Amino acid sequence: MKLFRLSIIVGDTTIERGVWADNIRIADGCYFFRDEYNELLQSYPTQYTFITNIESKSEYDARKAK
Repeated sequence: MKLFRLSIIVGDTTIERGVWADNIRIADGCYFFRDEYNELLQSYPTQYTFITNIESKSEYDARKAK
């Protein structure tokens, strides 16, 4: 699993989010985040969403352990 860090523009506000997902698919103007069973976890419109960072579970655990 990977942690996808997102910035989503909503009006005059930017919301920071994190999504744990196994894969991402881009289709029909949206990011689709899916788990290991290909179940949809979250979706966000590409025109208002920026992926700012992607890290693996082991990278996340190592960073949090510091």
